[in-house]
Amino acid sequence: MYPKRTLLFIPLLCLATALAGCNIPHTLYAIFIAPLIPPPTVEAEHSMADKTLLIWIDDTAVGPKHHSLRRELTMQVRKHLEERQAIGGAVAYAKIAQFRMAHPECIDMSIQELGKHLQAEQVLYLFINQFQFHHEAGEEYYQPSLSGSAKIVDVSLGERVWPNDQSYQSFVVNQPLIEGKGTEFEDGLIQKLGTAVAQELGPYFYKHKKTP
Repeated sequence: MYPKRTLLFIPLLCLATALAGCNIPHTLYAIFIAPLIPPPTVEAEHSMADKTLLIWIDDTAVGPKHHSLRRELTMQVRKHLEERQAIGGAVAYAKIAQFRMAHPECIDMSIQELGKHLQAEQVLYLFINQFQFHHEAGEEYYQPSLSGSAKIVDVSLGERVWPNDQSYQSFVVNQPLIEGKGTEFEDGLIQKLGTAVAQELGPYFYKHKKTP
């Protein structure tokens, strides 16, 4: 036997399906019909739910950097993926920072070598090719933006496993012009920038609702 809610939903869904093909006003459809139809979902392009992930930020190509850029990119991407159970675990940022300090030669290491040193199974490698923080209007004006490329390398194989059909996945995030000052204010802007990167890249790695 079907639950009462399911029995009620079935005729409503049939009605919605029938009316969807009719020439009815868009507003009526959006208000009464569309909510009855479950939104389509998009499957993950790459699964890391059982993998330990290293998130490595390569910002060697950009000029002046904000002191919290690497930290916030790493932590916000990790947080986003953990909340959606998209990874099995992640290398802590503190461990990554300590490794960088102890091994300045790491800038010349391969992605596979980095993963082995930090005991990860896969590496999400984010190469930053553009970073802007201050706006030309003055010191207290900010318009953070960042662009780069991302790929995942399997440490045991030493090969790229995502994306499948190209060398890397480009990403671009831009924040609005804002006025402010102080270290705390600046750190907040960098955190928002990291969150924006996480929201752009994260859906590639878990099932999610398709956006309009």
